[in-house]
Amino acid sequence: MKSLARIAVYGAAGYTGRQVAEELLRRGYTPVLAGRNERALRAVAHALGGEIEVCEVQIDQPQALGKLLVGCQVLINCAGPFGVTAEPLAAAAIKAGVHYLDIAATEQRTIQTLLEGFDAPARSAGVAVVPAMGFFGTLGDMLAHLVGTALAPLDKLTVAYAIEGWVFTAGSRQTQQRLQGEHFVYKHGRVVQGSGERSFSTFSFPAPIGPLKVMEGYPLGEILTIPRHLQTQQIEALMAVATLQEINKPELPQSEAVAADLRSRSSFTIAVQAAAGSQECFGVARGVDIYGITAPIIVEAVQRLLAPGAGRVGALAPSEAFESALFLDTLQPWDFSYNISPCQDTAPVESEGRL
Repeated sequence: MKSLARIAVYGAAGYTGRQVAEELLRRGYTPVLAGRNERALRAVAHALGGEIEVCEVQIDQPQALGKLLVGCQVLINCAGPFGVTAEPLAAAAIKAGVHYLDIAATEQRTIQTLLEGFDAPARSAGVAVVPAMGFFGTLGDMLAHLVGTALAPLDKLTVAYAIEGWVFTAGSRQTQQRLQGEHFVYKHGRVVQGSGERSFSTFSFPAPIGPLKVMEGYPLGEILTIPRHLQTQQIEALMAVATLQEINKPELPQSEAVAADLRSRSSFTIAVQAAAGSQECFGVARGVDIYGITAPIIVEAVQRLLAPGAGRVGALAPSEAFESALFLDTLQPWDFSYNISPCQDTAPVESEGRL
């Protein structure tokens, strides 16, 4: 039985935040529900049952944030847009001496700021700061690490997503609106600002999907995290055009219960291809419910950060903070699977001449 460690969940009234709180309770932790709307937080506390602590606090109130974190071991940030919430919450966590995790997905500039600007303060405080610890970020980062390590240094790494049934939450919609036009790419061994124009190509996903039209330069957090643990000259971040067309359809009025049911039926495929010279390695991850799987991902991170002997501190990518294969294996009960194929030599075979 775990000790009932106190874990602050900022944004607990949101769709994903509530699921994270539920998973914390299931694993025996004590969540502290925090956010900007006390009434909404109390409604979540009531729905979850029991006496659950609630704390209304604004992100621009550093003293109140410090008070929130007294007695807590980890702060989980589920409140987007993360371009607004991540820096003040990470700073408060470091000051309080607690670990910081968030589920930033495509807010690349925020992820970059946390990894580059918060590393030294986190090390000094003896805590970990791990952004992008959700569906987006963690799965692609860890799969890339497992696929590419055997071949590194790489010429090129491709990370491609295909999602069916993606129904935005309110937070996801706000994030998308903030990110129009801005993205980073990874070329010639460094992160650079992407151009305003988007390019399209075709990528062959593993069966049963097959070839799909994809948008290049999708603003994945993996563009910032992967180079920290895997040497490569280029990273291609691809998203299936069919996925983008689905999420950009006009929203139809529907109850939250209906929307939640639709989200739970979403499915995803993440394909990673690593190339070095004539050698190629390939891996694929599959699962369901892109929001639902975020809760076990981030709570597993909590469990590992608090485990005896957990020693990594500083600002870390998911694969720097945790052993990728062991971590991904824990997600199998949530209908998640992954597979790494043997590497292949793509060089043409010269036929021998006949006498």
